[in-house]
Amino acid sequence: MKFTWKGETVAETLGYLGLLPLFAGLALVGFGPEGYKLQSLALFISYAALILSFLGGVNWGRALSHNNPKYY
Repeated sequence: MKFTWKGETVAETLGYLGLLPLFAGLALVGFGPEGYKLQSLALFISYAALILSFLGGVNWGRALSHNNPKYY
């Protein structure tokens, strides 16, 4: 049995798997024990900031690769 993935499928799968900690953090904030809600909220905000900074870096790299000043 041959197991192959196309490049887009791997990227999409990893992208969706990267959302799991966000949903887990939100679930803990909403439904978790009282003692962990503040820590869960801090974890959620930190992970969201990390993902947003990564996306900003990707967009910045794409803009620089166009070599056109209107993109930056």
